[in-house]
Amino acid sequence: FRIARQYPEQDGGCMAMLRLADLLINEMARLDLPAEKQTYLDRATEMLDEIIARRPDSAWAIRAAEMKSNIVSNPNKNGL
Repeated sequence: FRIARQYPEQDGGCMAMLRLADLLINEMARLDLPAEKQTYLDRATEMLDEIIARRPDSAWAIRAAEMKSNIVSNPNKNGL
């Protein structure tokens, strides 16, 4: 997480942030409490939005948008 925050506009920071968002999404599917799921979802979405805002014309932003789309289009897969 430190790398993502320390270098948010560099490739390493974006890659770290994408990986963290992916981990949060995967962990969310394993949780039982709706409030916990929402917390993980909110945090993952914040990270993806940050990538899109900071590097809008990059491959990182494209991947972040795809991940966000998958969360919305596959709610059962993600445990929502």
